[in-house]
Amino acid sequence: MSRRFIWLVLGVLLAGCGSVSEPTLAPQFGTALPDKATEVSVSPSGAIYTAGDFRDRSFLRRYNASGALLWERTLNHTSNLFYDSHFLASDNASNVYVAVSGPDADEADLAKYSPSGARLWSKKQSDTIYGVATDALGNLFVASGGKGYLTKYSPSGQKLWERWGFPDPLAVAVSSMGDVHIVREDGAVLKYASDARKLWTKTLDFAAGFTEYEPEHFELVVGQNGEVYVLTRLLAELYLGGEDTTYDAYLRLHAFSRDGLPRWARTVTHLGVPCCYQGGIMSGVVNMGLAVDGSGSPVLAYAGPSSRSRYDINAFVAKYSRAGLRLWRREFGTDSTDGALGVAAHGTTALYVAGYSYADLAGSNKGSADAFLRKLDLQGWTLWTR
Repeated sequence: MSRRFIWLVLGVLLAGCGSVSEPTLAPQFGTALPDKATEVSVSPSGAIYTAGDFRDRSFLRRYNASGALLWERTLNHTSNLFYDSHFLASDNASNVYVAVSGPDADEADLAKYSPSGARLWSKKQSDTIYGVATDALGNLFVASGGKGYLTKYSPSGQKLWERWGFPDPLAVAVSSMGDVHIVREDGAVLKYASDARKLWTKTLDFAAGFTEYEPEHFELVVGQNGEVYVLTRLLAELYLGGEDTTYDAYLRLHAFSRDGLPRWARTVTHLGVPCCYQGGIMSGVVNMGLAVDGSGSPVLAYAGPSSRSRYDINAFVAKYSRAGLRLWRREFGTDSTDGALGVAAHGTTALYVAGYSYADLAGSNKGSADAFLRKLDLQGWTLWTR
């Protein structure tokens, strides 16, 4: 399973990027060691949560809409050399569920926190966790590896049901009606009712020209009307002769109707590889995220070579219409290495992006990589950075 956790710095064809004057920025946060914010979640009432690593420990933070830090908690997990994955899901009461899992881990940590930061319950779970999601009642759904598990927990942490014995589910999302969706490592997308009845199974269509490319990471979201979006990174190892190989990859965005009918698929960007670990970028972190805003439009975030130089890595955020048209794409970063790892939308109000920067993205760098949380409006322009 380790291949899904290996991030290869990939090239990108850039177009449609704009610029805007930055507002006064508060300092990015971190330590003298490599730090990162890997995930962000916003509750329906606007509670903003981000999680990540300060190299030697994992953190959970809550912010308000103005960017003020309300509290920070250290999670019950030993950070695995900067390569941990964090997954967040908030509910209608602004509670937040957080899972922390390292690459090739034989266990993961799962916990629930109240809006005030009190830990309500926590547990160890066998095998790697790949995603968490909540329904309108506050139930939690967890996708994890091993034998391929999809597990439903009550708000109090009681296991309600579990399905297992299929290829590992690498992402999970829940519709407003309580239906549960997963995307498996074999590219199958499945929809379950809240009582675990399987409703349909579809397979992602990787069109001609992608036959040599293997899907090695997925992001999954469901819109308010039940439409399903899947973001996929397709990777191919290319033989150059002798002992030399390189990599090539694409990001593809797929859309399905609530009934599982394919609507459209778009190549978001073509990725090439000038170097596997440029500028100290984290090789163990999946540099992409996916959300859907209140209008039903998918929003994605990723890291790629900047428009200034293919040897500088910057963060990108792009928004598509429900019909598959790209509405805009924004780039931000420094002349060093910056990346977007997670994105979340608060209805029709704002977008939030979590990531890392090796330079002075917002204030003075604390040393090595710092974490950041950035708020954007729905056109992708920066409102504040923390």
